[in-house]
Amino acid sequence: MRFRLLILVTLIASLMPLPAAAQFSTVRLAVVPSPEETGLLRSLLPDFERESGYRVEVYSGEDAHDVARAGRADLVVSHYGHQNTEAFVTQGFGLWPRAVFANQIVIIGPSDDPARIAGRDPADAFRRITERGSGASLVSNNSAVMKYLETILWEEAGRPVKDGWYVDQGMSEADGMALAASLQAYYIFALPPFLTWQQSCFNAAVSGGASHAFAGPSPRAAPCNMQPLVLTGMPARIMMSMVVNPQRVPVVNAAGAVALQAYLLRPAVQARIESFRDLRSTLPMWKAAGLHNSAAGLGAGRP
Repeated sequence: MRFRLLILVTLIASLMPLPAAAQFSTVRLAVVPSPEETGLLRSLLPDFERESGYRVEVYSGEDAHDVARAGRADLVVSHYGHQNTEAFVTQGFGLWPRAVFANQIVIIGPSDDPARIAGRDPADAFRRITERGSGASLVSNNSAVMKYLETILWEEAGRPVKDGWYVDQGMSEADGMALAASLQAYYIFALPPFLTWQQSCFNAAVSGGASHAFAGPSPRAAPCNMQPLVLTGMPARIMMSMVVNPQRVPVVNAAGAVALQAYLLRPAVQARIESFRDLRSTLPMWKAAGLHNSAAGLGAGRP
């Protein structure tokens, strides 16, 4: 009888949920696409896993905040200006956000660079595009961040009249990139999504379907020979890490999330972010952003 009771207790225990300590061998990271697509996280996370003993499980998607709200993430990394970031923090789902890294934004143009902007100061490059006789044009990227940056450069260039060189069909992101490529025009875009667009263009061209390499308005096939020519030097699209609030979301590995956040903010890791290169480009893709935090969040306690 005692033996049967022992078996029954063991069986019940095996069916019960694991205690929190046993569940928390994993840190669940929900992140917007570009840090994962470019390989940045794959270059950084193995060292954290070896050092901490945690395994990092990465979810990548624009719905990273929703995944966290549903209790399937411990740490969220997304753009400061993402439409859901503010609500995620102000509604108490995320703890105080820490800046970790930022997309590099570039002025992209055709390989022959008719306005001769390569390597120039961003404001000078923009001015050259607008000059009459340059034969150049610029397609406006209507995403909020890129439009804002375009306006800054337009102001710096002396508010040139938008005749002849300026094309605005209300497009943004990849659609605008496709239009710029079809017109062989310049375009302001973040480097990671541009390289994704370019790779898709090349892949489609190789498979004989160049006209389907983008979701653009032109029936003509866009050439793939667009190149990043000028780093704007403005680290727009700063990305923030937010520990999911364990008081709002059950079963959060807050300790693991804090450990991963602190690791990303170490000076040595921030240096690796600065030096990271994608095989598709020799330009730096990311800017370290840890220095934008308060002293309490700098994560500078370790090299």
